[in-house]
Amino acid sequence: MLYYLVLALFIFFLLFLKVTKFFFILLLIVALLIVLSPRGSFLRKLMWGKKRENDG
Repeated sequence: MLYYLVLALFIFFLLFLKVTKFFFILLLIVALLIVLSPRGSFLRKLMWGKKRENDG
């Protein structure tokens, strides 16, 4: 009984790792698209704060 429980937890852990890895890669692709897109500069302005907006 305990063996099956450990096996199930192990499989669940592997699936969880795969899902998190996939989610991380998806997040990375979205971040790259945002940075490389024409609106990337606008988003970067928002990220860096309103210092640049006051300068320009």
